[in-house]
Amino acid sequence: MKIKSLFESKIMSIEIPVEYGGLGYSFAHTITAIEEISKVDPGVAVFVDVHNTLVIGAINKWGTNAQKQYYLPKLANNIVGAFSLTEHHAGSDAYSLSCEARKHHNGYLITGKKHWATNAREAGIFILMANVLGEDSIPHLTAFIIDDTTNLKVLAPSEKMGIRASSTCDMELDYVFVPEENILGGVGFGKRIILELLTDGRVGIAAQMLGLAQGAFHFASKYSQERKQFGKPISAFQNTQFRIAELQARIDAARLLTWRAAVAKDNGEPYNVYAAEAKLVASDVANDVC
Repeated sequence: MKIKSLFESKIMSIEIPVEYGGLGYSFAHTITAIEEISKVDPGVAVFVDVHNTLVIGAINKWGTNAQKQYYLPKLANNIVGAFSLTEHHAGSDAYSLSCEARKHHNGYLITGKKHWATNAREAGIFILMANVLGEDSIPHLTAFIIDDTTNLKVLAPSEKMGIRASSTCDMELDYVFVPEENILGGVGFGKRIILELLTDGRVGIAAQMLGLAQGAFHFASKYSQERKQFGKPISAFQNTQFRIAELQARIDAARLLTWRAAVAKDNGEPYNVYAAEAKLVASDVANDVC
């Protein structure tokens, strides 16, 4: 995978405003791109999706003007973004994180370990979730933008069955200093950020599975016209035709669900249920098509 080519094609800056070097398009445009890429390689699609949806999307919505001016041009041109929430014991339970951030001068020192950080090997900018511990000892889930990786160790990528173009790494943070101005949305705002970003992620996965399904369907349909049994292509048999028609109809249904979720988000409408439905249906049809 040539990361430089992805940046040059502007596929890494779909939703970044034009004034920061991006295309200035919508979330629905990102989802459409993810579907198209996934027809060929869902791994590259995940790489692009996390960069656009979770990293750029978060800074676009909750970043300060200073954060946008500093980070968005970098993310538009040549710096890959990574997202880190999961920990070994917490899974997707965002409220059970043990990674801690303690006040230190004009910033915070973060310690702990993170699991399955997407795009970590290639990234230069990380959005990382950690609990800020104050004098009340109550954890306040907070999103930090990390671009100084001193004392942040990215471990070797996990061995996966597929989706290898997107690195998935564990990370170790040994008193990583993050200045106050790199907090995204404010201390304790992480819960709201996570709830929305995970919903956006479901739409992205739906698009990924949708593209995978359509890509696999294309090859299967083509093969059904090439393979011959009893003197004619198997596509000439009614049972094959029924199966092909059914799968394409289910792919189209999954596409409409996915687009509905993406457009609802762009319109500022509730879309969390739509996102979950799209992910469920698209994932099922991708498995069945393959």
